[in-house]
Amino acid sequence: MAEASESEVPGFPTVWSPKDVCDVPRGPAAVLLEKGQISHQQFEAACRRQKEDPHISILDALVQAKAVDELTVLQAVAAYFDVPFQSITADDVDKSTFELLDPEFIKRRKVIP
Repeated sequence: MAEASESEVPGFPTVWSPKDVCDVPRGPAAVLLEKGQISHQQFEAACRRQKEDPHISILDALVQAKAVDELTVLQAVAAYFDVPFQSITADDVDKSTFELLDPEFIKRRKVIP
């Protein structure tokens, strides 16, 4: 049996690994491009930003660069998943709703504004 190199994990060969996940716009970023809300240059800049910091999403990078605002990103996410988008404020939510979930969960997951 051949010895595995230090970079390989024995028994776990790489089936497929994309060289550059930003080669083709996907998801809500593709929606933003299709609608003309961002340019290819802005998308590529967001990809470079994500390579610098893998903990940031393409969408967050676009918002940080002020290519789009957060509302536009949320609308693109809704369009991508084919769900209706409705902007709400905390005043629009029935107060009894707050009792259904743990307050920390509501804050952490941004369930409501």
